[in-house]
Amino acid sequence: MSGENIFSIKQSEENRVVYLRFEINVPSKENAEYAFYLFRNSEKIDVQWYSAFPYCKFRVGSQGMYHVAAFVKYG
Repeated sequence: MSGENIFSIKQSEENRVVYLRFEINVPSKENAEYAFYLFRNSEKIDVQWYSAFPYCKFRVGSQGMYHVAAFVKYG
């Protein structure tokens, strides 16, 4: 997967609320689980615990520098 983009981010707005959707684009494997942490200004502010879905959607409530940490666990 060298050189490929394995992570995508999309921004949307619903009723004047901004959301960020993150997706991990890795080859699917049976029993894979995915988790995501959302950070604003280096502080963890939200978590999506492990699930079978390789994506998540976080509400963005205020200005700041955002980043996400994504995890893949194979069972």
